[in-house]
Amino acid sequence: MTLKGGAASVAIGLIAFCLVVAPVGGVAGVSTGGLAPAPASSVSQVATPTDAPTTSNNSTIQHANPDSASGSGDLSTIREWLSGRISETLIDCTEQTRVAERVACSRLDESYPEWASKYATVVQESGESGDSEETLAEFNKTRTQQRSYIEAVNDFRETKSKYERARESGNTSKARSLARDLVADAVAVNRTGGQLQGQYQQLTDRTSLDLDEGSQTIEAVVENTTETSEQIRELEFVETTLQISANRTTASFGSPTRLDGRLTTNESKAVANRAISVLVGEQRLRAQTDSEGRFDLVYRPTLLSLDSDRVRVAYQPARTSLYGRSETTVGLSVRQTNASVTVSRSDGTARYGEIVRFTGRVSAAGRDVANVPVRVSLGKRSRTVTTTANGTFSVPLPIPASLAVGTQTANAAVALTDRAISSAQNRTTVQIRSTETNLSLSATNVTNSAAQISGQLTTDSGQPVSSQQIQIRVGGTTVKTLSTDARGMIQSTIGLEEANGSVTVTAAYEPNGGNLEPSTDAVELTVPSGGHTGTGTPWWNEPTGFIAIVGLLAVLGTSGIVAAEALELLPTRILDLLSRKRDQKQSVSSEIAAAETEEITTTATEDATESDAVDAELAAVVEPQLARGATDEAVIATYETIRTKMTDSLGVEKSLTHWELLEQVRAEASEDVSAIFTELTSAYEQAAYAPEPVQRDRASEMLEVAQQVVDQTDQF
Repeated sequence: MTLKGGAASVAIGLIAFCLVVAPVGGVAGVSTGGLAPAPASSVSQVATPTDAPTTSNNSTIQHANPDSASGSGDLSTIREWLSGRISETLIDCTEQTRVAERVACSRLDESYPEWASKYATVVQESGESGDSEETLAEFNKTRTQQRSYIEAVNDFRETKSKYERARESGNTSKARSLARDLVADAVAVNRTGGQLQGQYQQLTDRTSLDLDEGSQTIEAVVENTTETSEQIRELEFVETTLQISANRTTASFGSPTRLDGRLTTNESKAVANRAISVLVGEQRLRAQTDSEGRFDLVYRPTLLSLDSDRVRVAYQPARTSLYGRSETTVGLSVRQTNASVTVSRSDGTARYGEIVRFTGRVSAAGRDVANVPVRVSLGKRSRTVTTTANGTFSVPLPIPASLAVGTQTANAAVALTDRAISSAQNRTTVQIRSTETNLSLSATNVTNSAAQISGQLTTDSGQPVSSQQIQIRVGGTTVKTLSTDARGMIQSTIGLEEANGSVTVTAAYEPNGGNLEPSTDAVELTVPSGGHTGTGTPWWNEPTGFIAIVGLLAVLGTSGIVAAEALELLPTRILDLLSRKRDQKQSVSSEIAAAETEEITTTATEDATESDAVDAELAAVVEPQLARGATDEAVIATYETIRTKMTDSLGVEKSLTHWELLEQVRAEASEDVSAIFTELTSAYEQAAYAPEPVQRDRASEMLEVAQQVVDQTDQF
């Protein structure tokens, strides 16, 4: 059987058109551009070794040409070739980083993802015990870790250049400040380099890669940065010695200890008559040295673990100080003090989208407790903040659509376990009211087989409602379920092959619970005649027609799909298949697209604002992590991005702990920025140290919180 009438000509013409205009990378299996496993049929289509660029270190790694494999596919030959290419990319990247090439590691974002994907496919096809998804995850983790290492090395070099310029210009204060940054940057190189070496070993154990050369190069870079930072530290700072003794061996928040200390240089000369900052455990305390460098202070433990038998005490000099940092420990056990928390709400009633502010205070032993985390939750939504110096907290929570109508309980809890301050909680209630919704629907480009529909879901006050499911019905039959975007919008193509004359298309919002009321809208469509040809059986449903579609699926790239949609050359059912193929390809390449976005951002025009750059950096780094469910990594990356900008803006040391930096922000930034950064810091602590991962909703909120910092301050 052959295709009927003009259908065959259309199919053949479209195939030819797509073969001409579709990019080579669009052919199935040849270049995915993403990080998902390649289709099984693509393994034998690996590019030949001559397609790869010449390496910069004249590597002698040998590669077998996979095209010489047998017709059935010599998987071991292909695997050997891929192993060589991936190893070469990683090793060259470490070498290029070592010699400070600014274009280092381009193949890490270009060819590496495709080679890693194909390697995982080889693992799957060879029937090995190893999991292909886990193998691909190791490749992805290695690439992420390599980027962190490159960034740390580049930061060190940039700081070193700034430091050298400051010294050359005679700016002693700035040179000292940059010297402190340089020491912190060297620590970051050491940390990320060690992590990358560990990841190399993980990858080597799982695959046939040999990355010893890369590990040796990393080791050389780490040693060099450490040596350089030590030389500069010795040049810029007078080293100090801190001595501390406690008047008791056990302390609590209600029964504090007095610490007696002395600060001297390494030559035993007193650091006399100076106001100094001393870090004791989790707290920053102020003290004044006398003529012999002696001082005393009172320490009330709050976050110190009940398992602790010693506490760290450190002298933290100002950034421009002549003196270097020093620290010691003192023996101290901890007894727990019971805490209490109060909570109240700004509004007794609320409905969807409104913000209820919860405020309260934490106290223990009759005193306010500062800098302890408090988690406020309402329904499935929660946020954690840190109490201020007078023990108070304030948490704004928007009312989500999922919260049921009626009396809902909000809980405020001191989020501590086995610490010097006990956990505590209190509750208040909020009356949730229902909200009417409006759903609009329209249709365009109506043909005998399809129509474009669009709509929007809003509240009765016009507020867009996101992430809600909308059912699309044609003639009473549900054909699609769409989710509203951030603007409450829906948009799609629906099939009308079964329609005859006119048909009613309905959009229905029917929430299952929550506080939003249902709504519907409908449009009446007049369907042009001539939907079918020949015997009445659509040609794409016949065997030969289906084979033609399979051929199209094999060759259609994004250009071909767009052309087919625009020209309406294929039925809706097939266009849906092709669109899903295109969407899948876009999804698996989202991480690469994000990286490209980051590169574009860094080369943007000179009049682009700093806040735009920060927003782009957050989107490029964090959104791909959220997309793949890496919530802890997303929160940590979000915090680190804002932390970097905040430390630069405030001119504080990069070596400050997250709580120490928070104190600086509270002292110098606006109240709104301080509150937002407090929330971000609390989320970071959970992501970095808590055993349970951060929930997806909270991780997404942290990205929004970070963008609020950018929007609400001109510090960046």
